[in-house]
Amino acid sequence: MSTLSKILTIVFLIAIAVIIVATFGAVVSPVLFPQVFPKQVDQWSAAGLISTFTGVMAALLAIIGAAVVAFNWLYLEQRVERVLQEKTDDIKRELFASLLERIIAIGEFAIFWQYPLDLRDQYIEQVLQRAPDTPNVAGMMAEEYISFALGVIVGEYFPALQVSNMQRLSRDAALERAVYWAQRAIEAKVSHDPGFPEFVTAKVRALQKEPESTLDCLKQALREDQSFKKRIVMNDLDWSIFTSMTRGESQIIKLDSLLKLLDVERPSLGDVKHHCNNRDKHQRASFAAIKRSDGNYIFVTVEGLKQRHDDPTIKWRIDGCMELQKSVANLDDVMKVIEEVTIPTRLIPEKVY
Repeated sequence: MSTLSKILTIVFLIAIAVIIVATFGAVVSPVLFPQVFPKQVDQWSAAGLISTFTGVMAALLAIIGAAVVAFNWLYLEQRVERVLQEKTDDIKRELFASLLERIIAIGEFAIFWQYPLDLRDQYIEQVLQRAPDTPNVAGMMAEEYISFALGVIVGEYFPALQVSNMQRLSRDAALERAVYWAQRAIEAKVSHDPGFPEFVTAKVRALQKEPESTLDCLKQALREDQSFKKRIVMNDLDWSIFTSMTRGESQIIKLDSLLKLLDVERPSLGDVKHHCNNRDKHQRASFAAIKRSDGNYIFVTVEGLKQRHDDPTIKWRIDGCMELQKSVANLDDVMKVIEEVTIPTRLIPEKVY
């Protein structure tokens, strides 16, 4: 507000006060205080004079008010521009400070990622207390603990997951940290990779044998990004995690719900038999499955070899877990063993070398 506009505003307020006092004197004083007026002066004439004065003041008040409004409108644009500029400068300073903080945090994340898992956990926790988790570090930490848990329990299937550090950490403890970091990823809410926190959480729930929670989280992830569907189907590790989310045959409906969500049909025993009849050049047929007893993932290999070139008899051998390590006489017996022990989830096509 300009100085002139402030002066006019003050004058305007003073004029209002004067009018109120004059009006009170004109209307009330002749009635309440008649002795104040001399006998030669008609009190009502005095009241008329005061009323005239009040009218003049009201006219002056209108003029001053109009001037105040005019000046306010005149400088309104300048005031708005000044306020906007101040707000813009404040936002710029805040954004710059936030951006600088994030750049520093990302650099620290990159350094700490080379540390052993236990030290990495501690340092990243400290960084996330002062910087937002836009790069999904919490989700990646959850995946690291998932890999560690898998390296402990299913290293025979995925030897690359064996870790050299933190051997004292148990599978359950690793899963607890995975749950913690997955929850941190969900709570972050801001992510450059939508759906990733929900996807990681679904993997943790699958490892905990909680199919309902697994399906709920996976549905949330797929609503954000349908590419997770392809990732599960194409990635053997993710496939093993999700398909082993049940506790066995009693929860097979949940497994079918998962496969339906992924647009995958569970192979029948006839499909497996046909797959075994069409073995690769090494005379092997492979498929992914879960054990009926506990729902754990297994990679099954069926091998059919001729004993001699002049003998058409095929010797069949099954491998995948202790219950499957058998040699049988014919393919029908192979199918019986497979049906008793496993629930096939996916046929593995022949690799092209």
